[in-house]
Amino acid sequence: MTPDRPDGIELRPARASDITQFDRLWAEAEREEPSPGDDSLSLYAHEVATGTVWVAARGDRIVGMAASLIRGDVAVLAELAVAADVQNRGIGRRLLAAVMPADVPERFTLSSRDRRAVGLYVRAGMTPRWPVYELRGERFDVRDLDGGVQVAVAAVDDPAFVAWDARVGLRHRPHDLAFVADEVAAQPLWFRRGGATVGYGFVVQRMADEPKQSGTYGVGPLGVADPGDARACVAAALAWARPRARAVRLDVPAPHPALAPLLEAGFRIVDDDHVFCSSSAAAADALASYLPTFAEIY
Repeated sequence: MTPDRPDGIELRPARASDITQFDRLWAEAEREEPSPGDDSLSLYAHEVATGTVWVAARGDRIVGMAASLIRGDVAVLAELAVAADVQNRGIGRRLLAAVMPADVPERFTLSSRDRRAVGLYVRAGMTPRWPVYELRGERFDVRDLDGGVQVAVAAVDDPAFVAWDARVGLRHRPHDLAFVADEVAAQPLWFRRGGATVGYGFVVQRMADEPKQSGTYGVGPLGVADPGDARACVAAALAWARPRARAVRLDVPAPHPALAPLLEAGFRIVDDDHVFCSSSAAAADALASYLPTFAEIY
């Protein structure tokens, strides 16, 4: 815990009781009203229980928070927010240092284009690698992307599924995968061609930031061993989701082979973020055929 500063703001590890303020804090940081479709308390509870979460507090009010999930040699920054009325005081820098230790070899985050955030991450040793585009589709046709890949329902506790995720997603995280499957009804899937497994992934059937009855699904995380299979596996996941969903969202890194074909198939770009990482180019390139999830906490 850091000593009190002249402005009365103290940094300390988060407590379970703090999470009820986090949605309000995000709205204050973004200068907007809280989203009625965003119920993130269970996500915050998961981060506090399994990750590293620090808050900046002024008395009983939480004015900043940061959360990371450190899995082996990989740290992913999942949350960083500072209330608008206390920004530009170094709080974000201090929170980032508390949850993203410099001695973890691989440090990642998915950031907006906010110039303050960009500067913060670059100064912390994370380099911008590529844009990640959020795509949304209501009417789309992925038949032209079919690469002979079949979908099979998987089990999130299957050691083979966990091992695939660890190899492609670069970290061993069985409890995160279990959280996803339970919290947002994410269906784990295998992607196979000719009986051989070529990829794995999730179709999220209940998006936490969408109204509960929206019928919007998500795709990701999704990864392949061979980038040549990336486009076909994404198409197979979308074909599985299409008859069940009113709309589908997915985050696609700029170099991913599916980006241009998905835009041709009827998806549109609705937002964009940027991958920042401290890792080598080889580690960053390994994610070029990987679809992250929103906020990439899993």
